[in-house]
Amino acid sequence: MNAPFQYVSTGGQTPCEHRRRGMECAGSPEELGGKRERRPGMRDQVLWRKTGRIAALLAERLDIDTERALDLLYNSRTYAMLTNPESGLQLLSDEYILTDLMKELEE
Repeated sequence: MNAPFQYVSTGGQTPCEHRRRGMECAGSPEELGGKRERRPGMRDQVLWRKTGRIAALLAERLDIDTERALDLLYNSRTYAMLTNPESGLQLLSDEYILTDLMKELEE
């Protein structure tokens, strides 16, 4: 039986978990001083997709075009929090974020 990925000799070190899954990684834990970090590109892609989904939901809810929905989203406090990884908003569902955004727009 073939393994789903091929291991390359690393001098006794195991390959980074992210590399085995085909994801980008900033380096091995040893290279990072014991910390494992992902490159920001992956987080940016996830945020980009989430932003698009929220804008589409907002456009549908308000019956406006997507460009106007993006403008409303980009100029909101909700989007500022969404782009801040420390807020944790990125981890919540699109519908939940949309509900917060709608409340903000009503103010």
